[in-house]
Amino acid sequence: MKRSRAMAMGLVVCLLFVTVAASGAADKKFSLVVREGFGSIKVGDVNSTRSSTSSSFDVIREEHPGNCVGEYLPLPNNFKDWEAELRWRAWRGLSVGFSVSGPTHFSQTSPLTYSFYTDLGKQVDNFIWTSEIHAAAPIKLNLYYSLSLLPRVHLNVNGGIGYYHARIIDKDQWQFMDPTGASVVGYDLFNVTGNQIGFHGGIGFEYKYTQRVSLFAEGLWRLAKIRTLKGTITTHANSYDENGYLTGTYDTSIYQGILYHYSGEDLNVEGIRHEKLLVNDFPPPWIGTDFPADVRKAFLDLSGFTFRIGLKIGLF
Repeated sequence: MKRSRAMAMGLVVCLLFVTVAASGAADKKFSLVVREGFGSIKVGDVNSTRSSTSSSFDVIREEHPGNCVGEYLPLPNNFKDWEAELRWRAWRGLSVGFSVSGPTHFSQTSPLTYSFYTDLGKQVDNFIWTSEIHAAAPIKLNLYYSLSLLPRVHLNVNGGIGYYHARIIDKDQWQFMDPTGASVVGYDLFNVTGNQIGFHGGIGFEYKYTQRVSLFAEGLWRLAKIRTLKGTITTHANSYDENGYLTGTYDTSIYQGILYHYSGEDLNVEGIRHEKLLVNDFPPPWIGTDFPADVRKAFLDLSGFTFRIGLKIGLF
């Protein structure tokens, strides 16, 4: 909110200053363009895996409502951002721009409790699943074509390429407590990054406030899917007896590899399969306790739509 207000105030100050200082000047070859708006991304495997894992408890929710409390919610995919661009008017209605946008962050934390009965009594499994996506500021090369509709109104069509880089941090914390009161507490954590060249295109309207100052609004469609994510996975666990005394510790060394997406049997609800993510250092096929199938590289989909309003200021 503070960033949005500061951006808006900056636009107003620039508009007033340039209007007074440069009214009536000729069109300039180079312009500074500033934008702010909102958009969305598709997210991809992180959200589909969270939803699929949560739905594996649907049978329990229907047959024994009190035995499953909570659900794994998807990450919200909407964002606000800003963009700054240096634009060069190359020839008539043709322009070239170089821009940088602000970074974006998406996160979701969801708790879930699953209880069931064994021959010894009631066992309770508690989970807290946190997923985060940090998308770095994309760098874009843009091509514009402007068509005059009215003396002060122009239709702008644009397209270009961008460089996208992102990080996914996913942490699944768990506690298994058996009927005697003994428990195992731990987490699985993976931290992966990836980059990709993406493409975009859009359309907008520009109103020439003065010879050097224009106001505009535009929509932009973006295709940017990161298809390979590399990083590490770490597992840590502590075991406690029924009196709460530590009886053992388990740690894996940092395990490096590629993030894979696959389907496997649920290790908590018998007979249910759902989507899973795993960092592994060798390609499929695998042999595992959850009978993995349909293994492929996981992807992060930053594709989506963005709407922005902004200001173009002629420089020189």
